[in-house]
Amino acid sequence: MRLLSLRCNAAAVLPLIFPIFCPAQGWENPAERYLDAHEAYSDALCPIAAGDIRHFVYFARDRTALRTHALLTSDRFAGAQIMYSWRELEPREDVYDFAAIRADVAYLARFGKRLFIQLQDATFSPRHKPVPEYLLSETYDGGATEQYFDDGAVEGWVSKRWSPAVQTRFA
Repeated sequence: MRLLSLRCNAAAVLPLIFPIFCPAQGWENPAERYLDAHEAYSDALCPIAAGDIRHFVYFARDRTALRTHALLTSDRFAGAQIMYSWRELEPREDVYDFAAIRADVAYLARFGKRLFIQLQDATFSPRHKPVPEYLLSETYDGGATEQYFDDGAVEGWVSKRWSPAVQTRFA
């Protein structure tokens, strides 16, 4: 079989291809819509007084790492930031368990430190749902939904924050 060889005149082909790769004049890239948004805040004052910024060590959900940590004896840190899932704080509807928070507050207080609480309603593991079991019912439209990686694999879960019933429970 003989392959045909075509010769193209660049002057004839470019006008056909150019509009595909080059935006029309006046076109605005939507990714740049907030490019200068920060300028509206250039005279803003910091609401935190100078010298009043506090630093907290982030432990994620690893509460055991808090024990004997260097932050406990360092003046540079005001305390610890720990995540607590909605599921662990409300094991059943209208039944709350703040024992872990109370224990962490008491432990940190012994060292003159404070607790920064991060309430978690999302996870980054397909094995862990962040919402209480009762929320996964039809009453709450399933309560949570999967989050996905770009390749379609499940990355984790997030509560259905847009659902009025879930919002009411979360509040």
